Amino acid sequence: MEKEADEYLMYSKKAIDMLKVFSVCLGFLLSAVVHAATNPIVVNVYDRDSQDYLRVKIHSQVVADSLFGEPLITCRAKWQMLSANIDGNTYSPNNFPAELVSQVRLFSLRMIFQIDQRSGFNAIACDPGHLGATGDTRWSYTVAGSPDWSRLIRDDIQNTYNAPLQSQFALNAAPESPGYLSGDDAKDLYQRVVLDGKHLTGSWVRAVALEKASLNLWPLRRHLQELQLVAEEKQLNKRRETAKPVAPEAIDQLFSDAAFDAQLRNAKSVSLQTEAIATSKDALAAIQTQAAQAERRYRQQLQHLQDADACYQDGDRQADQLASLVQDMRGCLESWSNLRPFYDDRERYGFRQGDRVAIEAQYSSVTPFDRGSALVRKNGQLLSINPQGKVQRNLGDVRLESNDFSKAGLVLVSRDGLHGYMNARGELIIDFSYQEAESFDSFQRAIVYNPDAGKLLIDEQGRVILRGGVKRDEDKPGQYLTVESYTEEDMGCHPARVDVEIYYQRHDADGNSIGGLEREAYSRRKICLQG
Repeated sequence: MEKEADEYLMYSKKAIDMLKVFSVCLGFLLSAVVHAATNPIVVNVYDRDSQDYLRVKIHSQVVADSLFGEPLITCRAKWQMLSANIDGNTYSPNNFPAELVSQVRLFSLRMIFQIDQRSGFNAIACDPGHLGATGDTRWSYTVAGSPDWSRLIRDDIQNTYNAPLQSQFALNAAPESPGYLSGDDAKDLYQRVVLDGKHLTGSWVRAVALEKASLNLWPLRRHLQELQLVAEEKQLNKRRETAKPVAPEAIDQLFSDAAFDAQLRNAKSVSLQTEAIATSKDALAAIQTQAAQAERRYRQQLQHLQDADACYQDGDRQADQLASLVQDMRGCLESWSNLRPFYDDRERYGFRQGDRVAIEAQYSSVTPFDRGSALVRKNGQLLSINPQGKVQRNLGDVRLESNDFSKAGLVLVSRDGLHGYMNARGELIIDFSYQEAESFDSFQRAIVYNPDAGKLLIDEQGRVILRGGVKRDEDKPGQYLTVESYTEEDMGCHPARVDVEIYYQRHDADGNSIGGLEREAYSRRKICLQG
């Protein structure tokens, strides 16, 4: 889900902070939901590893709201495959079996909704969630989001207005570190253009685009590779027929130079064709592996969304109106939206809902409720509980190392001296594999340590972003330093010191380098024993 920054803080923030990323339902109490009518767009979506692409039509809907001074955004989409361009050739969906077309995936989208007039260009990015197959009439499975004001409104998108907005983007080169308006400017523009300006224009969205997406084209590639393999094997069989030994009665034919050369060329051709078939079979095996990996990523996106949705059920999520879908979540969320931890005189934690004790104080440590669950520790065991205090899962001797959930709902835990990350349902998302670790920051990054690998920067999927003695720049949030070189020079005992020189490379949260190498030099004293 696909990554706007948001941070959960225990006790210091009100319970609404536990709500805001995952539901806009309470916004109906405070402000009218702002709808936006959007027209379908047609866009080429490129494969990230090649120049292959799908031409697709995307329908989208978006709703904006605010809740206690925070932005609330949710959107959804559905799509249709118009054509596929593979290895420079364009194919209609009718060129492939229907069951293979239904296996083509479009996921991890980043939609762009332009929100101001043509005199300027500012936009809100939104992930429409998990899309079904091409032509599916159902809307994507989605949950609401509430990014920080400072990561809400993009100001880095360029458009000449000489062409439709959706054609302005090279989807295989979307920026990993988008630019945003400042928090104050974003808040002012959101209120003025989105919340207050809707009645003047009828819609606060000026244009829609797809900036980024992932594809699984591998089922179609596999089909084409299989057809190629069949053709190559057919050609090989023909050449083998031609290369059969000459019958005894025609043996004199071999004594002509032309016949001999023809036989030799045919034998070489059979050999080359055999090698080509072996290569095609290897390519087919690789395609099948890639297809399986892409399908796993597609399904993981749905699982991550369901993990982020406290009100997920197996029932229908296809409300006629997007606002109706949001409204339906309200009853579910009210059961835990105001639950807050408290600490009694027996040094035990419980939960209150308003002034009422909802769950008696009985725990040695707790997290806040997140997505309708909380982690608590009792009698040396870590438990996942629901808003009624019922144990959903006993996780054994696992320790809470933090009380702060990340944007994706992960908290730092440890077992047997190793650290990992778990969600409120008690599911271990990042395994116990680090000797040292920290909570995820507001940029969804954490620094972890292992003796073999050193300090690493990871994201909330456990992927390594940076290696090499990583440390964060405390003065510049979202920037991280890696050690590129480290030297020491022992100056002896006159003077008694060691001179140290370090060169760092600065990076952003996506691992992109910022500027050149930065030098740090200092000296440390040493003890000299006199003989």
